[in-house]
Amino acid sequence: MEQFFRRLQKKYKWTDQGKMKAVLETLRQQEIRTTNVLKELWEDVKCELPLSMGMKIGLEEEIKRLSSGADQ
Repeated sequence: MEQFFRRLQKKYKWTDQGKMKAVLETLRQQEIRTTNVLKELWEDVKCELPLSMGMKIGLEEEIKRLSSGADQ
């Protein structure tokens, strides 16, 4: 999951390290450890994650890509 978020951080030029760490910690607490699980549970967890608007938009783009199978 950390690698996935690092890749997104570079791609979308996210600068808030604290927010990214908080999101990763929230995912760990919910035992979401892979991108496949995140994809499956996205609709349920997205409102619980401490995301900035930019992070949410970028993550939703990537979740769509994962769902279409274009990026894995």
